[in-house]
Amino acid sequence: MRCHPYPQRKLETVDVADIRSKHLRIRSVQRWFYGCGFFTFPMFVMAQLSAAERFGLVGDKKPFVYMPESHHYHNCVNETELEKGGTHFWEKWFEPISDLDAAKIPEEDVWEFSQETIVTAYYDPQTVHEYPYSPYDIGTQEWMDMERRKAAPLMEKFVQPKQSLLKEAKDYYY
Repeated sequence: MRCHPYPQRKLETVDVADIRSKHLRIRSVQRWFYGCGFFTFPMFVMAQLSAAERFGLVGDKKPFVYMPESHHYHNCVNETELEKGGTHFWEKWFEPISDLDAAKIPEEDVWEFSQETIVTAYYDPQTVHEYPYSPYDIGTQEWMDMERRKAAPLMEKFVQPKQSLLKEAKDYYY
């Protein structure tokens, strides 16, 4: 039997009304920057969105992805480079999940999951997994099909590669 990964006592202390009145800022797990694969970053996004939607934590204010840190897939962009049109990691590879400008959102109008909660969401049995992480995820065709079914709505709604990169790939391979 699977256990619920989010402690009930913590869930009971969440001020849902306050959270729903703010934008969800989606981050990555900072201690994993140099050891994870490229698609781990979209998995961070899908895990947090999945948990936030499941617990009713997204209100009228749109979520956004904010991943400015340096790691092996992206060099950090400083404020001067941003003013010249530079991008953060997510903006470099993927379309924004909303039309928000993160730089213009006041800090008091934002909430984000703790680093520990992002890890919990990443391994949550109800979110999308790219690898079998537990004895329940055995990597069969049935398991892969189930994960694809869980991923499809989130991918369609939120995780879209940059059109210019898709064009570049198609031009290269076709």
